[in-house]
Order: sequence, then C-alpha cells, then structure tokens
Amino acid sequence: MIDFTDKTYANLLRAQLERVTDDVDKRETSLINTALGPASWTIEGFYLILAQLQQNSNARTAVGQALDDIVATRGIKRNPATPATYEGRFNVAVPIGARFSTITGGDSVVFFVKSAMDSPDNFFHYEMECEVPGTIGNGQITGDGQTNNLLPITFVSDLTFARLIALLIAGTEEEGDEPLRQRFFDSLRNLPTNGNIASYRSFILSQENIGAVQVYPAWQGGGTVLCSILDGNFDSATPALVEIIQNLVCPPEDGDVVPSPLGFGIAPVGAQVTISTASPLQVDIDMTIQLSSGATIPGVAPLILQALSNYLLLVRMTWGNALITNKVVYPVYVYLSQINALVLQIEGIVNITGTMLNGSTSDLDLTQTGELQEIPVLGEVTVNGQVINNSI
Repeated sequence: MIDFTDKTYANLLRAQLERVTDDVDKRETSLINTALGPASWTIEGFYLILAQLQQNSNARTAVGQALDDIVATRGIKRNPATPATYEGRFNVAVPIGARFSTITGGDSVVFFVKSAMDSPDNFFHYEMECEVPGTIGNGQITGDGQTNNLLPITFVSDLTFARLIALLIAGTEEEGDEPLRQRFFDSLRNLPTNGNIASYRSFILSQENIGAVQVYPAWQGGGTVLCSILDGNFDSATPALVEIIQNLVCPPEDGDVVPSPLGFGIAPVGAQVTISTASPLQVDIDMTIQLSSGATIPGVAPLILQALSNYLLLVRMTWGNALITNKVVYPVYVYLSQINALVLQIEGIVNITGTMLNGSTSDLDLTQTGELQEIPVLGEVTVNGQVINNSI
C-alpha cells in the first residue's frame, strides 16, 4: 500500500515553492505563492482520490459497494436485511396479503399475511411478515398479552381477535462489512470441498438470517455431522429457522423426521447432518463500584447495562470461530478483566472491585461440545448490592 498521508496541501505547496529560485518573492501574498496555491489544492484532491481507489481495491480495506465487488469474484454476496416473521392467530379467515399494524404508538410496525399455517385450535393461523426488513419488527411478543394485539388496516368482516403469538424468524439488518470480509478471507484460507468443515460453514453462513455456525464432524460416529447455528442477531435460532437450514443442508425423507444420508440437500451422499442451535446461558454479574462526586447508581445503571450487553454480543459474534488447529475446538469465554475495563470507561465510575460471574471470581468458560453449545446472555446485574436491571 502506498502511503499518501503526507500529500497534503501544505506539503505540496512547500515542495513546489522549494523548486522556485530564491531570488523570487515566495511570501504568502506573493504572485508565485498565489499562483501555486490552487494547483496544490487540486493535486491534493487527486491524491485523495488515489488513496480511496487504493483502499477500495484491497479486500482488507474496501468498504461498501467496493467490498461487494471484490467478494463477488469468489461468488460471495452480502446477506440483505430480512424481515421478522411471526405466527398470527385470528378468529376468522383473513385474505393473503391483508395488512395489520401493531398497537405500540409511535413504534408501531405493519405486518402482512404471507401464508396460511396449520390451525391446531378453533382459530385461523397465518405466517405474518413485517413490511420493513431489519430488526425493527423484532420484540413484538411481550408478557402482558396486549402488546401482541394487531389492528387491521385491511378490512376483514367479523374480525374480533388478531394477535401475534410466536416469533418464527427474527429480522436481521444487512450484513456488515466486517462479517462479509471475514467470509471472503475464510473462502481463501479454507477451500470448501464437498463435505468438509469449510463447505458446511461457507454454505450455511451464506444463507439469510444466519450469523454464526459451529461444525462438529463425526459427532455421533462416522458419517454424522452436527451444525449448530445462531441467527443473524447472534441469538439462538428459532425452531423455524433451524428447520429451514435443515431442509437446505440435509432434509429427512418424506414422512420421516431424521436427516437422510441420501444426499437430498447440499450434504454429500452418506453424510447425515443435523442442524441445531446453541443454548442461552444466563450470566449474572455482581460488582462493587466507586463513584465520583455527583454520580449516582441510577445515573450510571443504563450505561453499565449497555456496556455489558455490547460485550456479551461481541462474545456471541466470535462464537463460531474455531481455533486454527487439527482439532475442532470453539473457545468461548466471558472475561472478568474485559468487563472491569468496560465499566471503568463509564463516566462517573472511578473504581470497580469484587466482580463475580455467576457467583464466581473466575472467568466464565462456556461449554462448546457436540452435545451442548452455549452462548452468554445478560442475566441479573447487581451493583453495590442493588439489582439494576429493572431500575431504568
């Protein structure tokens, strides 16, 4: 990479003036200085364009559309934003395409009826898809039972009951540059061939709504493979998402529930691939903090919760990264030192002591085996003896 950082207006002007003989007036208001100034601005602009072109031509530094163009050479595409999908329940049959709004004030979102589902009761069940892709449609199921209600936009005769009852697939935002870049480099480092670990990773990560995957070969003997997935938000995948990936990779035969080794999906003949997801492990955090003058626990509580949530998300984002060895090992740790460092960055907190994770003063080593894969989720956070989760 060529370094253009020194190609500034001041440096370019100085270099040009140095080439002018000393018997010519070079002061700031002189004729030669005034003439060379605009040229220096223009040349600096050319160097800025060159630097941008260089950055966007390299896979390590390219962003946006430039990165899309580079990864396309490996047949890789950026995963688009996807809408949240729920199961809806109604007292009467509603037409496909009918639109309904959540009743959450300014945060209301619109869902439309996508397809009919099996109805296990006297109600009518439909697959409901959010009209706006992304995470905006997530979080519509709440414990109070009222927020889940839907308000019809499309007129439906005799409708008296309309409610979202279950999240089928969480909505995700468009894939960011760094995950896309990582998939590109993974495709270069680990050549996918039919049936190896890299082939399962490459295929599953290219699907919509998938954020991470762990692959366990021969987990129940020769020919068996376990692929554990997280959704695009790096949370446990819903049963509906697990089923979608299962049917793409290694579907069961008609009338059966066990993955078939006959090669109906992308898995090679003879491979019996099971798709599953990780189990959430609640991480309870207890700490004692010292505050600066004027700072209060209620004041810093939201910042502490946000910092801890962001850290656990980062841990989940690396959940699918295996050690580069000839063993299948996925190290997933929650480190006390990193929690302490993040909390100490919060304005108003000057010291932190006695931090514990699930009652222990040791780092938390999450289980990652073929039998159980864990991801950390934020549990109860106690600061100076006070639970702060419900204090904001």
